[in-house]
Amino acid sequence: MSLKKVLCRLGMHKFISMPVKCITLANQRNVIVCASVCQFCGYRDDI
Repeated sequence: MSLKKVLCRLGMHKFISMPVKCITLANQRNVIVCASVCQFCGYRDDI
């Protein structure tokens, strides 16, 4: 199972469904994969 799918199932898309390039919590270390997770979850054009 891919990390993106895991993060997506964990609700990471809720953190990154923002207009600004997939922002996540400051204390998260998944900022690098954030963009791909956002794309994977289909939340990139959420606005």
